[in-house]
Amino acid sequence: MQFTLLLHTIINIISQFYTFRKTVRKFSKAKKRKLFVTVQFWTLRLLHCWCGVWLPWRGGHTLLLRIMMYNENLHEEEQHLIQQIAEQTERGKIDWELTEYNPLSFLNEDKIDKNPAVICQSFSFGAIIGGSRYELDVMENIDVPSGMGDYTITLTRDETENFLKIEDALSFDYDRYECTPEEVAKRFAGSPIVRLCNAIIPATLGQEDLEEVFTWARFFNEVGISAKLMNHPLTKLCEKLFDEHRLMDFHRCVLDVGSVKIYAQKDLQAPAE
Repeated sequence: MQFTLLLHTIINIISQFYTFRKTVRKFSKAKKRKLFVTVQFWTLRLLHCWCGVWLPWRGGHTLLLRIMMYNENLHEEEQHLIQQIAEQTERGKIDWELTEYNPLSFLNEDKIDKNPAVICQSFSFGAIIGGSRYELDVMENIDVPSGMGDYTITLTRDETENFLKIEDALSFDYDRYECTPEEVAKRFAGSPIVRLCNAIIPATLGQEDLEEVFTWARFFNEVGISAKLMNHPLTKLCEKLFDEHRLMDFHRCVLDVGSVKIYAQKDLQAPAE
């Protein structure tokens, strides 16, 4: 009897887990991160109660605060490092070498994970900073059809005894990112990520050797894209920017909705919605 009850319990837990996983897969990137932080917070709260009440060791009541303070301090240290690298890049003290460039292209929506379609371009860089080799991956993108712009970076220092990996994006700050496309630039005006991207991307896009990628690159690389997305004014505008090799104009559009509207009126004779 007890074995049967245990078996039913295990089956029920597994079933609920898969149902929950299917639900979470439909969430947006920002919503997934918010859910993770919420689960982490309540897990630590339960751990705090368990350690503080049920165990003889009474130091458990400080565990939650210590872990939360550690995570917060770690994030602040990462932001400070990005800020320092951005400042040094602006002053020309860091010589970033472009190692890979994926040109402007349209990535179709993911209906399974409920991720929107995006128009993006990405870069990989390498540089020596303070005697250590750093790798930096940057992607800038605009969601279609929402028009929300985003920067995503991954900074890596691949040293055995001093390993570092920072993964961050504007959309990871879900409180500030819950806004309209017109508000993104203002809300993230002081972001180290924005500062770093604005310091390194324009200089990179001015390199003449980037023209070589247009001998093989295509704006659309997938099949099955809906006519609604392909004919959206934002898609049409960015396709024109790609055809005319206007990569810097796309960079301006990522966080500046005003630029999107100006280019749309000029190039398409219609506003981008």
